[in-house]
Amino acid sequence: MAVAGLALAGHGVGRALAETVLGEVAEHCAGSGEHPRDAFGSPGEFAAEVARERLPVAVRAERDRDELTAGEYVSGGMASLGWIAVIAGLALWASVGAMVPVSWAGLVGATLLALALLVVGGLRDAVRAAGQPRLAGWTHAVTALLALLAAVAFVGLPQAEIGRIPAAAVAAGGAVLCALAARHPRPRNRERHAPEADPSPATHPGGPDGPEEWLGRLAGLLEGRHDLPRSQAAELVEEARSHLAATGRAPAAEFGPVEEYALRLAEPVLVRHSPWWRRPTVQAAVLTAAGGYWLVENLLVHGPAWRTALAAGVVLASGGPLVGWRPR
Repeated sequence: MAVAGLALAGHGVGRALAETVLGEVAEHCAGSGEHPRDAFGSPGEFAAEVARERLPVAVRAERDRDELTAGEYVSGGMASLGWIAVIAGLALWASVGAMVPVSWAGLVGATLLALALLVVGGLRDAVRAAGQPRLAGWTHAVTALLALLAAVAFVGLPQAEIGRIPAAAVAAGGAVLCALAARHPRPRNRERHAPEADPSPATHPGGPDGPEEWLGRLAGLLEGRHDLPRSQAAELVEEARSHLAATGRAPAAEFGPVEEYALRLAEPVLVRHSPWWRRPTVQAAVLTAAGGYWLVENLLVHGPAWRTALAAGVVLASGGPLVGWRPR
């Protein structure tokens, strides 16, 4: 029941509805003597079924194939970066002291590296879940550029001390990031207050809801949010375009809100396996291995304590998905 509760939250089910359905499960099992798994399947299967049957399409349409919204990806990236900063600040306090010496190399390099981690750990998937798959592809180049600039800063900028900052300030900054991430709106009772579609959508071809804009948005949602192959998304969009040409109606009037129509098209499609390089576990493993190598190498050469702390934070934050943990 506890795992099912977590799975329900992961599928966007608010607390009120989750308590209702879990109460129904408990009542059924008390009367029948069955184990919940025998009666309702695994917690994940049960949660997915509840989401499909009990949540309005407007709520489900906000989520991608991993049942996360764009905002939750951003908050997850902020939380991961915040934990890294908290760990680094505490480690610096323990190894260096209350006041940590700062150089231009360390300050600029750490800032650029933090931005790279935020892009790869949150913004990339947030952009994809928002229905912008091509823009999401550019985040890889942005991440690589930031990482390269960070390496150049660590090596090329002056190493001389320019001042000292409190180690507690680093940890406090991380705590602030975690707090901001935790303030992301939860799905409380959204299943009872889902917004209704606008009954009078714009019909002007050149307006914000014109046919081509609507169809372009549909293509982005199918490929990005719902992870359909580009060719299959293009076929579905062409079918919608042909239908609109035959009827002469505006797309929103014919199909409804584009997010909901994209979900209706994507739901019957069998879940396909993403390329291995896009799987979260593979990406987390690569980042964990890179952070682990950096950590071991720095320990062997007795490098700066801040590098040890930062590498340890990267390993802990990126290794979380490997054991099933995701910042929410």
